[in-house]
Amino acid sequence: MSNKKFVVTKYFDSYPTSPYCVCDTIEEARKKRDEANNKYRSAITDFHILVYGDEEKFNGKPYRTE
Repeated sequence: MSNKKFVVTKYFDSYPTSPYCVCDTIEEARKKRDEANNKYRSAITDFHILVYGDEEKFNGKPYRTE
């Protein structure tokens, strides 16, 4: 069982501002991210996936961005 957590996060002007939703799989997170980007289309607001639980692979960083 994986300890990974996939958080679709709203970015404003390239900075993370608030979580949009938490997903169990990367596929679900990608779908939610794409839906949010289409629904809330803006020049300075977009959504990215932050993947938590990959500290060993990514030099101890608490998350990676997908």
